[in-house]
Amino acid sequence: MGGRPASVAALVVLSCVAATAQEPVRSQPRCREYGAAPVLRICTALEVKTLQLGSSGVWTVRVEGDGGKRQIRIHNSSPAVVSLEGGDDRIVEVQPPADLAFKLATVGPGDARLSAKPYSNSSREEATRIAEAITPLLKQILSGFEERRAALRAADSYSPQAVAGLLNDTETQLFRTLNYPELEPLRDHVEAFFDEARATLSKSGDSRGAAARSIPAVRLARLEGEGPRKGLPAAVDAVLLVLARHIERLYELATRDDLVVDVCVASAPETGLSFEMHPQSNPRLTGTATNHEISNVYRGIYVYRLTRGAQDLAACASYRRCPAIDLVDRPPLVYCDLKASACFQRSDLTAADLCKAHGH
Repeated sequence: MGGRPASVAALVVLSCVAATAQEPVRSQPRCREYGAAPVLRICTALEVKTLQLGSSGVWTVRVEGDGGKRQIRIHNSSPAVVSLEGGDDRIVEVQPPADLAFKLATVGPGDARLSAKPYSNSSREEATRIAEAITPLLKQILSGFEERRAALRAADSYSPQAVAGLLNDTETQLFRTLNYPELEPLRDHVEAFFDEARATLSKSGDSRGAAARSIPAVRLARLEGEGPRKGLPAAVDAVLLVLARHIERLYELATRDDLVVDVCVASAPETGLSFEMHPQSNPRLTGTATNHEISNVYRGIYVYRLTRGAQDLAACASYRRCPAIDLVDRPPLVYCDLKASACFQRSDLTAADLCKAHGH
């Protein structure tokens, strides 16, 4: 919703009423206008019965405007604070003027970040709105991670509980922030990076990662000699430094409105082969014939399959067992070498020379 999010605790002030256990607590309606004439106006308001955890309430959405039916995206960016009936993300079609009401329950302290915005079938336009929504949340996560990392450095005591807590809390916060269906490949990327961080700590003889997970194909950069520390504290802090850079990379992508990218898929010596890719966590396919371009692909990790008819020519079905397609840290040009029976991301080739536009 427009403006600052409504804090469950702050609703007492917003209501301008001395709330009792029986009186409902209401926020003032917040309104935002979208687009040129005919302008679409969306107003939202939150009401909970009490400020106690587990209290039920209603979130109302008023949609005003002309121009026929409109699609509205209803999204809960704070699942740790409120539980929204029907799920955290949905697209509803309305004929303005329209009034919507969604039941909710408070499940934790903090800001209730609920949004109702116009939905676009254009991947690039919707990616812009998602980037706008997650940018401040990623900034908070990055700041919180750096603060806790600095506290560990200052105390010069990397206890297993503190390090494991930092990794687990940060990963959970990222998953909750990236809880849009379109960001499934980006969540896979986050999971791979944290898996690798834990595996790196485990291989160094330290159990501070506190997770028994397989080592994915994505590799952490080796950082040695960071700061004055020697031995295990330096090794642990080096891993935390790489994680900080990873979170910063996600924040930069959102800040630059760079969540989608055009992917060129080429093959040699034969072209015109069938190429399919999808997030490992969701088998929804995106495909093209080789030496074509797939437009507006959300960044993240994808598994893939290259075929000629019914014949498999190259594939990676799990990013934990083979080099998958990484659209966060690697170039968006996939080159499939039939002789090697594998596809690689290449920075030494030019998409303009290899691919023809093939939007999806």
